Amino acid sequence: MLKRLTILDKNICGPLGKRMSLLCLAIMVSTGIAHAETTLGDALRLAKSRNGTVQAAAYSVQSSQANVGIALADYFPSLTPRFSYNTSRQDQHTGISLGGGGDAGSTATLTANWRLWDNGARRLSLKSQQFGLKAEEAQFIQTLRQILFNTTEQFYDALRANELVKVQDAQVQRSELILDQTKARVAVGDVAGKDIFQAEADALNAQVARIGATNRLRSAEALLKSTIGWDSGDGKLELAKPDEIKLLPTAITEDEAKARAMTNRPELMSSRSNIESLKSNAQLTKLNNGLTYSIDANYSRSFARDVSDQRGIGLTASIPLFNGGRTRAENKRANLSIQSANVTLAQQERNILAEVESTYQEYAQNLLRLEAAQKALAASQKNFDAATASQRVGTASIIEVVTAQSSLVTAEVNAVEAIYDALISETRLKLVIGDPLPGERE
Repeated sequence: MLKRLTILDKNICGPLGKRMSLLCLAIMVSTGIAHAETTLGDALRLAKSRNGTVQAAAYSVQSSQANVGIALADYFPSLTPRFSYNTSRQDQHTGISLGGGGDAGSTATLTANWRLWDNGARRLSLKSQQFGLKAEEAQFIQTLRQILFNTTEQFYDALRANELVKVQDAQVQRSELILDQTKARVAVGDVAGKDIFQAEADALNAQVARIGATNRLRSAEALLKSTIGWDSGDGKLELAKPDEIKLLPTAITEDEAKARAMTNRPELMSSRSNIESLKSNAQLTKLNNGLTYSIDANYSRSFARDVSDQRGIGLTASIPLFNGGRTRAENKRANLSIQSANVTLAQQERNILAEVESTYQEYAQNLLRLEAAQKALAASQKNFDAATASQRVGTASIIEVVTAQSSLVTAEVNAVEAIYDALISETRLKLVIGDPLPGERE
């Protein structure tokens, strides 16, 4: 029922690769699965292309890219052609100029403007938008990784639920076997007739447990379908279990894991870039509330009845003398936004350090738990085989067999839970220290 598990003495955490190209992470055209079973890799690709949260994050990055383009455009001249055509008629009904007349005409102009110099407002605006783009890019990576982790976790949960259904199926078969053997022993008079009641109860309880396991499987599959965007037209979702499960024990210390998280976690990168953007905005606010000046060049050519050119260079300067305290309030608001972002970042770092510590220990304990669960499964299977063999020859009571059966099903459930908990915690450890997740770079 459970496939072979290999534990390798290697580093679970590889070096952080080159930052992913946003082009590669943009919304991809979704394609169907060509084979009957869906692998974990298939599920990850579907999540990247179909999940709405990933798509929305990609659009946010594109929006920030547009904001950078808007800020950058202020450094370039603008060229605006204009054309107008007007027709009018006037009728005089009284006075000495009786009668009417009309007039029609068109004008065409070409206007060019170019800001040659300013007080630094354009530079600060562009800088703010560039940091904002970096923040969105980092947040996109974090969103993508979270969805990939959710997909991995839900995929393993669905496989786990399927394995538990098999455990309960086996339990039903064993319970029916014990019931048949008990009836046979009662028939020959080796055991009391009341032992049948215990065997029947165990068989019925096994059927109830199988129904519960089946419901858990359906729920797990439904959640996975939602995350990967599996539509009704895609057919039935059949999951492919890995041929061999490999778990890699940690080869870095807990302190190294925490240091890596402080450097690599995308949400920290996003928060730090957001703070730099807020600082640029605060400087821009202070600048705009003081002396502002700019030098602009302009040129205009008119193509009306008469052709004319107009060109010039203008200096504009202004300073607010009184605005009811607006300047002080805007500067205060900008500085408070920076302080709020700083304390939020500090708490975010604390939370991440705690998350790394918890996940690091959880993964290490799950490996130990898995090893113990496999030994317990082997021992329980041997004990159950011995108990049922003894019952067949009349040397074991129903209590001994039921106890051995209960111990076996507990060991089987624990082994299944331990394998998938270890696999999920392995992926979670990569997530919390900021390493790329499986499927991220494809």
